[in-house]
Amino acid sequence: GGEQWTKKMEGMKEVLMVVTLGMDPTRPSILYAGTSGGVYKSMDAGKTWKLMGLPNSFAIPRIVVHPTNPDIVYVAVLGNLWAPNSDRGVYKTTDGGRSWHHVLKVNDDTGATELAIDAESPNILYAAMYQRRRTVFGFNGSGAGSGLYKTTDYGASWTKIDNGIPSNAFSRVVREDDVRKDLLYAGTELGVFLSWDGGKNWTRFQLNLPVTPITDLRVHKGNLIASTSGRSFWILDDLSVLRQYKKEMPAFSVYQ
Repeated sequence: GGEQWTKKMEGMKEVLMVVTLGMDPTRPSILYAGTSGGVYKSMDAGKTWKLMGLPNSFAIPRIVVHPTNPDIVYVAVLGNLWAPNSDRGVYKTTDGGRSWHHVLKVNDDTGATELAIDAESPNILYAAMYQRRRTVFGFNGSGAGSGLYKTTDYGASWTKIDNGIPSNAFSRVVREDDVRKDLLYAGTELGVFLSWDGGKNWTRFQLNLPVTPITDLRVHKGNLIASTSGRSFWILDDLSVLRQYKKEMPAFSVYQ
């Protein structure tokens, strides 16, 4: 019940940091871990781990597993904070991690910060990309490579989908609504944006939310939960109005 924790890192050599976990939805004993030293896999619910590749990724903020085929896994690689890194981007495996394909690369300064897969149509995925570089004297965040990307063919090709999101509001996270198809929520440096058409166009969705970076979003039991940078958690406790909206209705303004 959470009263006692057990360390589960047998097989993880020279790992300084575990950033994210991905679980096989059909077999929960199969886990993937995104670490500072690559992708690790466990077949026994975390008791033992084996390195499966991408050792030069430096940081892996998200792993998503195909909802019905556990051999298909997508990995978001952020890359080296201090230098150009050709390993940045999105990777895919179709054989449970034995081999990896670099399916989305923007440039050597742009890494992937988030991935989301459509559970009903797993050919559709969304990726949030972030161009950044830290130096001894400062930090250069955002850039032309930053933005949201979408694939409809299992990662074979990607399209940038940030029309309506200001160039200075790079997106950290994107989530699908779990009821209404093509309703998306994007968490950006300047707040939350909505898309009604699967990401083709975006509308600002601020309400009384402070203008602050959104670090994570979750759709949970009809609510939208937002995590912010230094401004607490915020909850929009009823998404039914959004889910009922139709494009033939008057211009959407109730939540502006």
